[in-house]
Amino acid sequence: MDVVYENTILDMINDFEEFIDRLAMRKGELGELKDELLIYNDPAFMKSIKTGLKEAEEGAVVKCEDMEEVKNLFESL
Repeated sequence: MDVVYENTILDMINDFEEFIDRLAMRKGELGELKDELLIYNDPAFMKSIKTGLKEAEEGAVVKCEDMEEVKNLFESL
């Protein structure tokens, strides 16, 4: 009976440890979500995103595929 009781207590402790570890991970994820919500809730940021998308569709922007293209673009300016 004592062995079963000890195993049950150890299982409970392991469950609590796992819960605490997951809680810490979730707290980090919730912090990231909060940051994203704050960013996307900013009207100036959303206007900037919409402007960028519009310019990309119109071809008014240059898309660089790698660092070499970025370097060449800056050198051409």
